[in-house]
Amino acid sequence: LWLYSNPIVFSFENIGSARKLRDLRLDATKLHSLHGIGAASSLESFDARFTEIKGPFPEEILRLSNLRVLSLGNNGLTGTIPSLGNLRFLLSLRLDSNQLTGSLPAFDDVHFLKYLDLSDNHLTGSISKNFLALLNKNTAVTMRLSQNHVTGVIPEEFKRFSSLSLSLAGNHILGIPPPLCGISEWNDGDVRDFGCEGILCKPGSFNAYGRKTSGVDCFECSGAVYYGERQCETSGVSRLSFSFILCLQFGFFLTFALY
Repeated sequence: LWLYSNPIVFSFENIGSARKLRDLRLDATKLHSLHGIGAASSLESFDARFTEIKGPFPEEILRLSNLRVLSLGNNGLTGTIPSLGNLRFLLSLRLDSNQLTGSLPAFDDVHFLKYLDLSDNHLTGSISKNFLALLNKNTAVTMRLSQNHVTGVIPEEFKRFSSLSLSLAGNHILGIPPPLCGISEWNDGDVRDFGCEGILCKPGSFNAYGRKTSGVDCFECSGAVYYGERQCETSGVSRLSFSFILCLQFGFFLTFALY
């Protein structure tokens, strides 16, 4: 059932009667509550991005044991992320652009979660060495954790992932174990081509992506303290916008701003 991009207010009353409902898309609607969603036991995919959902993570979601895809990004969710062990078939989780807090979970109680987007929240702590520990090592994995307050060193245990798209820019990362810098399939081959900078720009450098890619280098910045800085801020030196970076990189005249 696809009702996305409509100015409707949706209620989950009697949704349990829809016993064959597998895909429900309510993104970009006036949805403001998930009360009753737990009765949708057949649901496999649920999208409620860009709605008016606010407050703690909806506990009723954890009753949807058949759920494969959950997208609740761009809302007003607050508080911590609960254990998702009850969602034993979960493949994709999008909680980006909310106001979630607390320590970054390890997600070491889910077996199949291969797409994870927690970017643009307020998550803290270090990345557990058991992060997604139950996931098959041959699975192609996407982790989007940028723009949080995550600190510490990227776990060397991540070398078990042969194919990984990793976004960690805009955190407080302090180190990258050298064995991770030679895994050829990481970040679409950028790690093969650029080594550690294909994961994150090193301290003392930055770019708008927080890592080196084909066509976008890491620029020197004495004020860049952490790995993966996306802005350059130093005493007496202006912040360079992304458009200005592109101007420098490609030689094009683009509109740029100095803040």
